[in-house]
Amino acid sequence: MLSKGTLTRLKEKLIQPQPPEKRIPKERRYVCPWKIGDVFAFQIGTEKFQEHPLFRHWIVIQKIRAVPWYPHHIIPVITVRYSLNAERPLLNKVTAYPLIPIAKHYERRNEHGKPIGDFRYDYELGLVMTSKRNMPDTFFYLGELPVQMPENSYQKEKGKEFECFYSKWTKIEELLLGKYTKFVEES
Repeated sequence: MLSKGTLTRLKEKLIQPQPPEKRIPKERRYVCPWKIGDVFAFQIGTEKFQEHPLFRHWIVIQKIRAVPWYPHHIIPVITVRYSLNAERPLLNKVTAYPLIPIAKHYERRNEHGKPIGDFRYDYELGLVMTSKRNMPDTFFYLGELPVQMPENSYQKEKGKEFECFYSKWTKIEELLLGKYTKFVEES
């Protein structure tokens, strides 16, 4: 049972005018409009990478599929290639450009969790985009090509296609140049 003081406070609160309505934010859902097979390019031009061998070269990406991203976005999964020189890439030459591996997957691990045995490269990168504004100005569309993965690439298990390495646009140059240095230069 409520005390008389509590009932009086509740009555006063109910009699007072209601507070203004709170604005409920509109749910913004981003679904990447790219089609599977779409090919885009951008040039490595950030001054902090002047000493990198790919400075002024082109990075060419291709959408290979789409995956859900929290809370309700749909983002692209891409493969990444690099041009062998600073000339603007042409669509008909893109498939000759080398792929940049994103990760290594080993066949098995020992009892301590250390990878052993043969490995396969994973070339897939989930590109975290939740708005059209995330796109850099230097980014442009080249065209559409059939998706072709290398024969020896890591194959995801059925139902686990969403498991891949992810990166935001703001970090993509740094990530890709690091992966190039790690997997391509050291090979």
